[in-house]
Amino acid sequence: MDNKDWDVFIFAGESSADLHGARVLESLYKINPEAKVFGVGGPKMREQGMDCIKVMEDFQVMGFIDVIAVLPKLMRLFYFIAKRILQVQPKVVLLIDYPGFNLKLASYLRKKKYNGKICQYVSPTVWAWKKKRIDTMVENLDILFSILPFEADFFSQVPLRVVYVGHPLVQKIDEEDKEAVIPELKNKRCISLFPGSREKEIIRNFPIQLRVAKRLLHDYSDLIFAISVSHERFFDLLENTVVEEVPLIYQKFTYVFPEKTYALMRSSTFAIAKSGTVTLELALHGVYTIVTYALTFLDYWIGKYIFGIKLKFYCIVNIICGKEVFPEFIGPSCREDNLYRAAKAYLKDKTKEEQFAADYELLKGILEYKKAGLEVALQIQQFLE
Repeated sequence: MDNKDWDVFIFAGESSADLHGARVLESLYKINPEAKVFGVGGPKMREQGMDCIKVMEDFQVMGFIDVIAVLPKLMRLFYFIAKRILQVQPKVVLLIDYPGFNLKLASYLRKKKYNGKICQYVSPTVWAWKKKRIDTMVENLDILFSILPFEADFFSQVPLRVVYVGHPLVQKIDEEDKEAVIPELKNKRCISLFPGSREKEIIRNFPIQLRVAKRLLHDYSDLIFAISVSHERFFDLLENTVVEEVPLIYQKFTYVFPEKTYALMRSSTFAIAKSGTVTLELALHGVYTIVTYALTFLDYWIGKYIFGIKLKFYCIVNIICGKEVFPEFIGPSCREDNLYRAAKAYLKDKTKEEQFAADYELLKGILEYKKAGLEVALQIQQFLE
């Protein structure tokens, strides 16, 4: 990376942020082909041509205990990035999601007299916990790009500019080929498994999902199962787990790689998925989903009793709709018997399909259609002019 004048720094520390960042870059380069952008991103942002000083994969951790284990590494990365921003002084810093890191970075940059615009894309869930972050946001951010429609009202009592840009997934899914399916799954009753996009997520969630699949197959012999492989580096882990957990029905599983994830969703009767962005993607594809989030006891205890995380819902689909659309099993409730009963209930009760069809329309109406990446890019360009 040379010493030319840079316009924008973008930080994306996880897969969902990489998706959002790629959309912003795509739009920004169309608006301003000469824009000079550097930062931290994943494969999708790198495909757009952003000059990366570090890669997203260096920042992926799961759970409080995992964060503690890699804290020295994260601190080194933090100061490396902050130093580079202060040296280069880009006109705009765009921080995507990842609030524990990004809000500290915004605060540090302000203390060190960075005078450019600092933008946060995707709000921290301060409406649920860590409300003290609101003060940090007000003090250090120039604008918050919100992807959830109720957040603008939440922030209306504080002097922070908040713009609802729409949820990026609405546009992304709308533009997909809606006829694409997985040929070997067509016209079959397929349950898709989404065990996670990080190694420890897979280790904690996938065995439970497989054991539920085994029990469902015992009840419904016509079922087949498809496993979403979030990255090819996890294929061996997934395959070995299948062999260890359900060796006698190994042939009932199809593995689907990232480029066909949405085709898998369109081919699914329903899904069992680790809580996260994928549950919203499934909902927007009209796929009923049972949501899992297996945690260590210590992670769960810290979250509940130290950080005070006590939400009515944890699944983003349920939060947006303000009701239980998908059954969710978080922490201690993420047990085989609970998941099995929920899956069996959906397969047996046709009224659940009808209710979900209504909830699907509700969700689409709440989110509405906006080109989120374009909305963010247009605002960034205003800052550059």
